[in-house]
Amino acid sequence: MESPLYAGIVQGDPKFPFRHLKQDYLALGLTASERASCFLHHYSRLNAMLSNNILRQALQGNVLLHEISGKGNSYRITMGLAMESYQEGEMSLFFEAGGAAIFNLGFMIVPGWLVDLEAPDVLMILRLQGEKGCHAQLGLAAKALHDISPAALLVAALQGIAEAIEIRALAGVSATRQSSYTDDCYLSFKRAYDDFFISLETTLEKTGFYYSPLPLHEKPLELVKSNNRLRTKIRRSFKRQVAEDVCRLLRQGDAGKTEGSSCAGLEALETGVLVP
Repeated sequence: MESPLYAGIVQGDPKFPFRHLKQDYLALGLTASERASCFLHHYSRLNAMLSNNILRQALQGNVLLHEISGKGNSYRITMGLAMESYQEGEMSLFFEAGGAAIFNLGFMIVPGWLVDLEAPDVLMILRLQGEKGCHAQLGLAAKALHDISPAALLVAALQGIAEAIEIRALAGVSATRQSSYTDDCYLSFKRAYDDFFISLETTLEKTGFYYSPLPLHEKPLELVKSNNRLRTKIRRSFKRQVAEDVCRLLRQGDAGKTEGSSCAGLEALETGVLVP
């Protein structure tokens, strides 16, 4: 917290270094020591892995990671410091439609031992939440992107982040360990977390977290129904393009609109032409 990049946040919010004291911080069932270790690990690794320019912008506002536009549609993926929902991940990826965030993915860099792995760093997804009143917009966005959901696109962007900072493991919180979980909403949490992580072909570990090495596994095309193969190729190609663009931007250390591929990506989906 003595880093110049963090000092300004602490000065404006003296409670910032003590976020981890909340009992529901990150996931249910963590000890105070585990929560503190994860908090310190995340910010020390961010400071070491991201350029000062990118990190400064992410801490002070939102960094534009990717933009998709074409035929009247405009979507953006941005990254910033979590504010009110920080107990569900210190960093947030936002899917924006028409300039407004309609879906949020909260994540952190946690030590591998938290999920019983030898890996030094793991990207953990802790929040998957659409904004209230935006259900129709989420559906329209998915339809415009050939049924690629905003959640799936944010995971693609997260894979780009992982590639840029050389993290090879992904974890996700299970429904019953999610920090906002309540028994009376079990089915909703199961659909949002367990079902989603299973669709990514991750494995539920005894720690109560889902895990997968990165990049995420994809079902062999020969196992996909023949009438769905072209559509599957298009969707996979587009998500890979998002990941590659995000990775390149972070490695260059210069936030802004990615060149060329964003508009071309949506046009490729709309015309059925594969993205290179």
